[in-house]
Amino acid sequence: GLDREVVHKFEHGPKPYQLDVFENSVFVTIQKTHDVLRINKLGLGNVEFVAQGLNRVSDIVIIQKYKQENLTNPCNTTKQFRNPSASCHKSALCVISKGGNGFSCICPDGLVPEKANATGNEVVCGIEKNCPLKCHSGECVLSDVGPYCKCPFMYRGIHCEHYICSQHCKNKGMCFPDLLSPRLESSPPPLKCNCQPQWTGERCEIPVFVCRGLCLNGGTCTEPRPGLGQCTCRPGFT
Repeated sequence: GLDREVVHKFEHGPKPYQLDVFENSVFVTIQKTHDVLRINKLGLGNVEFVAQGLNRVSDIVIIQKYKQENLTNPCNTTKQFRNPSASCHKSALCVISKGGNGFSCICPDGLVPEKANATGNEVVCGIEKNCPLKCHSGECVLSDVGPYCKCPFMYRGIHCEHYICSQHCKNKGMCFPDLLSPRLESSPPPLKCNCQPQWTGERCEIPVFVCRGLCLNGGTCTEPRPGLGQCTCRPGFT
């Protein structure tokens, strides 16, 4: 229009980028600093910062609060907006349902409902009294963060389901824990292997050639049974 009035001049510093008018105020975004200012459209009063240091402001639109749909938060615990019939017990977590109209009360990790099939604020969470885990050779233990399996030193896994000697030794070797080996008190003992005569190595993975270099002076080596070498000598040797 022709009836224009200057209400504020940006003579120094960053320049304005976008603006919107709402009631008696002009809201302005600043191009480089991404601040949002509020200025009286009649030039009265001081410039007021509504927001400063935003990541990026490409546009600004002012919306009339009372013309928008009123959405309530069923999990709102503010005293002014609290709905006694739509809240959870202090031990439970309130989770808004899909669509935003309802809510559910669930127990945080490590806690379980004290009453089966409870809903809404009837859900009261507590520590599981009966240890529910099947720990095989271990012991089920209840803690503040939930139940867990305490395993004996020869077993590992969430449910103590892995025997640490299982498939450790190759080629029918026998596995055993070295209880005399120096170690930290909290560390499991190292595993050792008793190998069959024809195998060697830490896990019985290396074959033993008993005849290699056993017979001298042209003697012939045979292996009548695994791991036992026997020499047949040439005439004149014994």
